Amino acid sequence: MCFSVVAGKYTTIDSNTMLGVNNDWTGYPGSIHHVAQKNHGKNATHTLISGKKIPNVETTYAYTHTTTAYDTGTLKNESWWGGVNENKVAIGMQGVYSFVDTEESEASLQSDDIPVLLLQRAQNARDGIQMVGELIEQYGFTTSSVAGGEGVSTISVVDPDEGFFLEIAPGGYWVAKRVEDDEVEFRVNSFGIQEVDFQDEKRYLYSDSLKEKAIEEDLYDQEKTFNFYEIFSEEFSVSEYYGVAGAPENAIRKWHTINFMSGEDIPLDEMRYTVKPNRKLTPRDFMDLLSLSSEDTKYDLSEEPEAGPHKNPFWMEVSTSVGQAGTVFSSVFQLRRDLPSEIGIVSWFGLANSHLSPFIPHYFGSEGLPKAFEIGEMAEYNPNSAWWMFQEVGQLSYRNYQTIAKELVIPAFTEMENTNIANQTTMDQLFMALYEEDQKLFKQSIRQYTHAQASLGLEKARELSQEIKSRFLANTYIDF
Repeated sequence: MCFSVVAGKYTTIDSNTMLGVNNDWTGYPGSIHHVAQKNHGKNATHTLISGKKIPNVETTYAYTHTTTAYDTGTLKNESWWGGVNENKVAIGMQGVYSFVDTEESEASLQSDDIPVLLLQRAQNARDGIQMVGELIEQYGFTTSSVAGGEGVSTISVVDPDEGFFLEIAPGGYWVAKRVEDDEVEFRVNSFGIQEVDFQDEKRYLYSDSLKEKAIEEDLYDQEKTFNFYEIFSEEFSVSEYYGVAGAPENAIRKWHTINFMSGEDIPLDEMRYTVKPNRKLTPRDFMDLLSLSSEDTKYDLSEEPEAGPHKNPFWMEVSTSVGQAGTVFSSVFQLRRDLPSEIGIVSWFGLANSHLSPFIPHYFGSEGLPKAFEIGEMAEYNPNSAWWMFQEVGQLSYRNYQTIAKELVIPAFTEMENTNIANQTTMDQLFMALYEEDQKLFKQSIRQYTHAQASLGLEKARELSQEIKSRFLANTYIDF
């Protein structure tokens, strides 16, 4: 399960669009990487997931990305990317497992190809979507090749001024809907675009084939509404329930998001993915939403019998809460238009269950995190891996959630987050002064600061793991 939320620019405290992403895939480690701008020269090629080669652009942009350790075609242990490039274009992706299969036999592009191409080539959100659309038209689009995840996708594409949700069905039918500036819009694991107005070019981008299909099959005219969700959803699903919009895993996460943003209590069967927030939003709001455990809501999982005597809200493998035990990464992307990219882009990364790990600030100018954050191999526990260490703290917390999580882990990591949030304005000003006066010192300072915060988070995870084992694992009342 995955999740994306986009805040229109007038809903945020600094009037910049903001993106939050959860990459959820139980049991799969993750890692974070930075890729420098690269000149490929003329006649270079780019290899797709399928192995097919397409022409590359002469220069690809620098970008920071997360990745999950499962194999998809040519991407071995580096799939399901999300991230941000030097142009302040941020990307997230959600799998869609309920769709009408109109696959073309010669199609080459898959879901995992799209974020990579956007990070490497997008100058802004709108142009990036048009670029991807042209590639889909030329090379076709098919379902993902990952075992157990044969689906398509919705992709969030955001820059400081505009945010879109791009939805792609097999056969290359696609549409992108712009998020209204005064609204928050989100996606769970299903298509969400309903009305498509082919006359409104500001709000909607779409493939020529989509409009042709609508007209040819009498699905749209001046009096009719073209509903992308209804036409391309629910013919196929990987199970009887999983993946459809009305499944509890999707419907209740929808409820949580709208309730968190506005306090509204909507019916679970209401097909709605937009909300006007009742406050100006900050990165803290997005962190809290992405790590939401469901506790103290009408759908509190800690009150269910399966939560056990210690009321662990993360007992579900595929959860109805936004935050999940199986989260690989949570990412909050700040995109400040009035600052240079090195400072204006701050990615807050939470590893494993983000309710039980800290969001770590990554300034784009630091060009990556410490080596420990680049390690995350499947089925290979590695104490030198940041992901594995945060995963261990989460797993230990489930043993006695009310004591370990609430009294030790959550307070420790929340304090770190709040300190970094409180210091952000001061650090922005310091980095900006150095940026204008001494580029060498600026690069050293911004890297040192980012690495220091990441290292502090990792060291705190090691300390907590040791303390939990020392204090609790010898006690016979712990339920293993």
